[in-house]
Amino acid sequence: MMQNKVVVFDLEDTLYKEIDFLKSGFHAVADYLAASYGITDIYSVMIEAYQEGENDVFQLILDNHHLTITKSELIDVYRYHFPQIHLDSNVKSVLEQLQAKCHLALITDGRTKTKMNIINALGLSLYFGMSDIYISEEVGHLKTAPYSFERIMESYPGCQYFYVGDNTEKDFLIPNQLGWVSVCLLDDGRHIHKQDFALDAFKMPRHIIKNLIEILDYV
Repeated sequence: MMQNKVVVFDLEDTLYKEIDFLKSGFHAVADYLAASYGITDIYSVMIEAYQEGENDVFQLILDNHHLTITKSELIDVYRYHFPQIHLDSNVKSVLEQLQAKCHLALITDGRTKTKMNIINALGLSLYFGMSDIYISEEVGHLKTAPYSFERIMESYPGCQYFYVGDNTEKDFLIPNQLGWVSVCLLDDGRHIHKQDFALDAFKMPRHIIKNLIEILDYV
């Protein structure tokens, strides 16, 4: 029977890999520069620079090619493009199984337009109603604040609440404070943000899973 459990997900590196958005964004920037300035092979340069630890890939491109476009314009192309990303079949399977027996919600930090482009590209509206999606810019609160978590508890009172994320620095602080079951998806080597488990207990997830399908063991 459904309805007595609520499973809330982070977005990046939990439901999809943020590196895939980065690659899609680099492609969008490369396409823009090719169309506007006739510059080719920019994508491979950006990826190589990123992999080598370059902190400002777009400024590097601007400096190398002496372009008049501003860095903020390139950042906007990156941030607001419609990403070429997809939801993995195993993630779809997990969401379908949970949807049949739980309420689902999503809490993520970021800009509304960027995150909605990602949500639409992944087809997540099949699993999450708009009223159950909390984007920090939209609601005015980061997920290091209790606001979005408390709104979910108000929407679904008297339930058992789960939060599934990956960022050990900020994902589990508030769920732990509110008595939720916090679950961390372990980095498979492709995560943007590295995980640190040498943290104070109040930041640590209650459970660690290697594959998202393992969440079904706890719900």
